[in-house]
Amino acid sequence: MTKGAAPELRRDSDAIPTAGLALRPHHLMCSLGFRGYGYSDAFTANMARLALPMRARDDTPLRIVGGLDPICAPCPERRGAVCAKESKIKRLDRDHAARLGLSPGDGLTWGEAKARIRARVRPGDLASLCAGCRWLPLGLCEGALEELHETQDAAPEGGA
Repeated sequence: MTKGAAPELRRDSDAIPTAGLALRPHHLMCSLGFRGYGYSDAFTANMARLALPMRARDDTPLRIVGGLDPICAPCPERRGAVCAKESKIKRLDRDHAARLGLSPGDGLTWGEAKARIRARVRPGDLASLCAGCRWLPLGLCEGALEELHETQDAAPEGGA
């Protein structure tokens, strides 16, 4: 696990295609919880290039995919068109897709993804939903999930 310099928040014109950033289902939660850590420097830089601009705009278009996505590109676990830990990753994707009510080919915005996460994933749920994830013990995603719920709870009645 590496942590580089704090990633800059920038809008890279190539990072998010107008058709929507392709994401596998579990990468929605990974993107929410990203705090500058990654499997390698290249992975961390790529995640920052994709996740930070996406998180900066609720209207960022997303497209759910059933396999590798741009986040996977520099992952050291990638083996051609699959992951070295394919069975674990497929389980994570299946469980996240079911919990969030998503299927490959679905389109939504980052704001809609956050609303689904907020409505369908409660603090404490990640222990089972993300079981086996090496990042789970760090609490990054759990902290991000708690912040997401606190933001909603703090919103004035009738507004977001």
